[in-house]
Amino acid sequence: MSDSLLIGIKHTHTLLVSVFLIHMLIKGFLFLTGNPSIESYRRKTKVALDMVIPLLFIITGVALLVNIGMGNIGGWFHLKLTLVIIAIPLAIIGFKRNSKWMVITSILIFLYIFILAFTKSASIF
Repeated sequence: MSDSLLIGIKHTHTLLVSVFLIHMLIKGFLFLTGNPSIESYRRKTKVALDMVIPLLFIITGVALLVNIGMGNIGGWFHLKLTLVIIAIPLAIIGFKRNSKWMVITSILIFLYIFILAFTKSASIF
């Protein structure tokens, strides 16, 4: 792939992940505060923000990974990938079972993954 296409895929991936994180923060806030509009928000965002956006950021992430190659990625990426695999089902189960601790944990993991991706370091500080 050309460099400009890879840059476009990277920016698209970053945008999709950012939209997903904002969605999770809004959904988590509504859920944790017991706001009755959570059900309306869930219905309106179920397909686009809970299904399509994650699918697209996984596709763009895989495309970037294939072009970069697993041998050229630091240990931070393996941690990021493992945490994504843990956080997505944790969030799904947490919202379905109305488990506040699962929702909080998943949101904290997503925030850490976001920081990890930009710093490329497992250390927050």
